[in-house]
Amino acid sequence: MTTDLPLAGVRVLEPAVLLAGPFATSIFADFGAEVIKVEQPGGGDGMRFLGPTGGASSALWWKSVGRNKKSITLNLRVEEGQRIFRELAKTADVVLESFRPGTMDKWNIGWSVLSQDNPKLIMASQTGFGQNGPYAQRPAYGAMFEAYGGMVDAVSFEDAPPTHTGMTDHIAGLTIAYAVMFALYHRDVHGGPGQHIDSSATEAVLRIIGDNRVPQITQGIPMPPKKSMANPYGSLLSDLRVMGVFQCLDGKWILLHPGTSGTTIWVNLMRLIGREDFLDEDSYEAGSPKRTARRVEIIETLKEWFGSRLRDEVVKLADADAITAGPIYNIEDALEDPHFQARGVFVTVDDDEVGNVTMVGPVPRFSATPGRTTTTGPALGAHTEEVLGSIGITPTDIETLRANGVV
Repeated sequence: MTTDLPLAGVRVLEPAVLLAGPFATSIFADFGAEVIKVEQPGGGDGMRFLGPTGGASSALWWKSVGRNKKSITLNLRVEEGQRIFRELAKTADVVLESFRPGTMDKWNIGWSVLSQDNPKLIMASQTGFGQNGPYAQRPAYGAMFEAYGGMVDAVSFEDAPPTHTGMTDHIAGLTIAYAVMFALYHRDVHGGPGQHIDSSATEAVLRIIGDNRVPQITQGIPMPPKKSMANPYGSLLSDLRVMGVFQCLDGKWILLHPGTSGTTIWVNLMRLIGREDFLDEDSYEAGSPKRTARRVEIIETLKEWFGSRLRDEVVKLADADAITAGPIYNIEDALEDPHFQARGVFVTVDDDEVGNVTMVGPVPRFSATPGRTTTTGPALGAHTEEVLGSIGITPTDIETLRANGVV
């Protein structure tokens, strides 16, 4: 056991599947927790089969999300598999599952059973809509969380079909991660009991999207109109003068967020483009026709200014004058960026099948106990003997269990 990481000594059982839960536990594993991935014999987590493999036996995505973990196979649908899981849960600090509400109870490994055997246990149940309510039994994936949580609407243009970001499983995973840490802190620092965490992915999205929208809308104040494809520069009735994307001479794009009127960033931008006359827009009241007309002129001027310069030139000029304008990167750009390289954002980990795999390293940075990534996602069941041996099951017994389809 590595003892110089903040979660050293924490044992996590992860029967969760398909991203939100596995992403959360990958963070625990980065910072020293012993994460035991519990997978169905013969198949395993569907994450193993999402995306290209690069010639490996499982997807490269799995190599990242399964990093630093141990994998055991255990059939939770049969009585003997359930008995073994209960024995493992007695030794665990955390169990993280993502089945439909009631499934773990049906298998006799639900909260009521596990907490009776291990009163200090933290159990997190990750679902789309929570453990109760009219939608509790609905199957759901990340795109549905975005749809119900308001994110699809928030990022869409008024004159184009709604779009989704693909981020919500990770948002849900981060929510689980901090929730588990809160529960561990309460248990270990305050001397509190173990507890069950009901984590709804849709509510995790609502917590972000609704942060400013819910108070405003419930006070009868409508949100500003959405941006259009023809004018993706923010609302013309907002104090935020111009925010949006501008295409440069080389066809690459810049995202500009120059702050509100009167800020140094806004003043610096107008000076940079040689149009200090635009600063007199502040003399008009917000929403006045004169101010609105002036802003349209500003947008057209900025489109012309950005469009006559290369993206890298614009970035250098913006940096020199402390203007918040930056390039719109794809991942290839990020991999080559000298700032990310200097900070060691991307790490390369040895892998038995493909030689090595590059992935985003542990986030955030700890001064005394920084996280580390030492192994890629393991082969299915690679640690079955090791983990089951820790609760007294012999290699001979494991062979019998394997022959019977239990592991």
